[in-house]
Amino acid sequence: MSEQATVEYDKQATEELKALVSTFSEQVRRAEGRFESDGRSLEFKASITTISSAAELADIMSESERITRELYIAYETAVAAIDEACEPYAKKNVGPEPLCDLAKLLDHINSECSTLGSNYSASLNDNDFGNIVSTRFRPSASSLATAARWRARCDMHPAVVAERELEEQRKAERAKAEAERIAKEAAEFDEKLPELMRQYEEECARIDARRENAYAERYKKESEKLTSRILGSAQRDFDEVSEKVGALQQEIAELESQRSALGLLKVGEKLKLTAAIDEKRRKLESAQKDLDWKKTVLESSQERLRNRLSDLEHEVRKDVEWLLPYPSKPRKPRVPGAPVTDINDQKDAIEEYLISAGPSTITDIMEGCPEAASLSAQRVSALLRQLRDEGRVTREEIKRKAYFYV
Repeated sequence: MSEQATVEYDKQATEELKALVSTFSEQVRRAEGRFESDGRSLEFKASITTISSAAELADIMSESERITRELYIAYETAVAAIDEACEPYAKKNVGPEPLCDLAKLLDHINSECSTLGSNYSASLNDNDFGNIVSTRFRPSASSLATAARWRARCDMHPAVVAERELEEQRKAERAKAEAERIAKEAAEFDEKLPELMRQYEEECARIDARRENAYAERYKKESEKLTSRILGSAQRDFDEVSEKVGALQQEIAELESQRSALGLLKVGEKLKLTAAIDEKRRKLESAQKDLDWKKTVLESSQERLRNRLSDLEHEVRKDVEWLLPYPSKPRKPRVPGAPVTDINDQKDAIEEYLISAGPSTITDIMEGCPEAASLSAQRVSALLRQLRDEGRVTREEIKRKAYFYV
């Protein structure tokens, strides 16, 4: 403590209190050590014992509660003994160290006492009883009051108060120095802003060019695969039947030409050609019906392809933008923790966060973006709506949850 250099304390009283605190600390550690040892022994006993009667079960339950209660009593007894033994030193001019150590010891005892408990799980005759015993203890009101009293004495000790005030002064000086540094950087930023914005826009233009090249290459590759998958069989079936129809039409035309070239007396040959033409026409009619069906299937596949290509364009652009993000926009330095009141600064901060964090919910933005932490969810939602209207942020709903990304 800093005051020790200028204030003389009762050295004898300080050393005596320090010795008392050390003694009581050792007593508490021994009690906790016995508790740990007895607990391990009981766990070992329970692990190797086959519980076959209610009496054996009751014995283990009783032993578990006993060792826990012993530690609780040791804690309560220690608090009373510490208070009684150390009270005379409250009026003496003792140093801050043993006083603060005493307050820490009492806080430790009450904290451990608050979580103290005994649980035991077991089964009897193949019946699982779960936590068959559950005992919870709490520090008494007098123990809590004793700890609070000594904590107050520690906090109000002149050396502690002086150290606290000195630390607050140092903190204020550090904050002032940081604010001055930020102000200087902000002034330099204002001078460099035109050049920084020019570099930023040039880099964005280069990224746009890279994005377009990457998009064109990837979209061509993905669209070809998609077209082959959706139209492949439908197009092949349509082309095959269409060729069949064309071939039948050509054969019919050739047969009719042959029949027309025959003389009037070649009745038999004409009849044969007429029968062949009729057979071809029946096949053509069947093939034409098949072609109409294949055409319907093909048109349906083409419509599905157009819809998927529209979705594919959006997906590919989103992936390319994700892989090739824009650089961070030049931002004016500001004092950490200072509230951001300017709406444009708030929007810039949210956009900057989304660039680095990727798709985020409103809750993610409020938790991860310092500038949005003090804003309400409605305010953040309104800012995101403005960013969407300006084309700076995209909203997408995934499993009924709204995600925003740049």
